[in-house]
Amino acid sequence: LLAVPSAMSLGPVWGWTWADPAATTINAVALTIGVVIGASTLKAKASKTE
Repeated sequence: LLAVPSAMSLGPVWGWTWADPAATTINAVALTIGVVIGASTLKAKASKTE
């Protein structure tokens, strides 16, 4: 995930027309995974306190 922004920045320089949409898609998928993990963690912590 760390190399995605650099590929998005340098993609147009190298003629990679797919770099921007690919980087945006990868970032969106990573964000979705993070949200799901965060929600699961909150739910697990809530069930432990009960």
